[in-house]
Amino acid sequence: MDYLSNMKNILILSNMYPSKLSPSYGIFVRNIEKSLLNDGFNVDVIAIRGRRTSILGKLIAYLQFYFTAFLRLLFTKRVVYLHFVAHTSLPLIIVRCIRKLFIVSHVHGGDVMVAKHENALGEKIKERLAKLVLQRSNLIIVPSKYFANFVSQKFNLVSSKLIVSPSGGVDTNKFVPIDKIMGKKNDSLYLGYVGRLDAGKGVDTLIKAFSLLSTTQNVKLAIVGGGKKMQEYANMVASLGGQSRCTFLGETKQSHLPNIMQIFDYLIFPSELDESLGLVGLEAMACGVPIVTSGRAGIGEYFVDGLNGIQFESGNIKDLSARLKLLPSIDSEQYRELCINARLTALQFDREKVEKELSIIFEEI
Repeated sequence: MDYLSNMKNILILSNMYPSKLSPSYGIFVRNIEKSLLNDGFNVDVIAIRGRRTSILGKLIAYLQFYFTAFLRLLFTKRVVYLHFVAHTSLPLIIVRCIRKLFIVSHVHGGDVMVAKHENALGEKIKERLAKLVLQRSNLIIVPSKYFANFVSQKFNLVSSKLIVSPSGGVDTNKFVPIDKIMGKKNDSLYLGYVGRLDAGKGVDTLIKAFSLLSTTQNVKLAIVGGGKKMQEYANMVASLGGQSRCTFLGETKQSHLPNIMQIFDYLIFPSELDESLGLVGLEAMACGVPIVTSGRAGIGEYFVDGLNGIQFESGNIKDLSARLKLLPSIDSEQYRELCINARLTALQFDREKVEKELSIIFEEI
């Protein structure tokens, strides 16, 4: 067991990692790498750097990644720290049959969950790969208690192998409130959505619910993010006559998000998926922005209806619209309390605290 004397040496495998053209792609992995380096660990990374948009580009990138990872895993004496496990596990599963490795798997959510809207065969393959690598892992890091229970039951894992670490936490020194935390500045209301424009994220529900608001209400909506459904959702807004009140801002750099979120009066988090944590909600809260959400799955571990946000029934257009209609009636003092409590909630997930706890996990291996 030659790796036992090399616990300060870590090999990170990930299919997502930032590049110059995609600076926010896999930024979470880069942040963890920086944190471990700062704490004295010797870290090496094998990753697919930057987003690939074409099928051929993805195929080439994965083949190169798998080949490089396979060769390194045959001889490495490092702890192997695996991210997005189903997508990166194949070379690790093969080498694990040949030699002993100390494996730490970091589960993010969609990398092990079978989504109803995805290709059934692809999802089944993903699920099988995830099961093989998780059952061979020495430690498994998950974003929330909810997801620890989900993963444990789904893959028949010993609960003692599971460690909760909330997705790298939130940089509460960058995601900070501005003056509106002292109460609403005027009678207008600015709502925001931040995330992927893909099936299951509830963006269609949000657009339809927003369209039911009276045009006499001074309420605007900004949608931040890109994805497969972007054009479809833009067409939906146009067909519902909401172009003047709803703006698509497209994808943005992670570094720009605090400034964008600070403008919002509320972040709408309408996801209809079982989110493993929902970090975007915490990022908004760190800016003193209450969230409007269903509170389902991992989101429920930090969201409390009436304390740091407003709850609606998941996927229910009429219920979400009714909640949005009521937002302007929340007085300044009530809103101020929501903002303060949102910020206090996010501080419990401060990045420095989370990263320090993560380093301690590797120190104690």
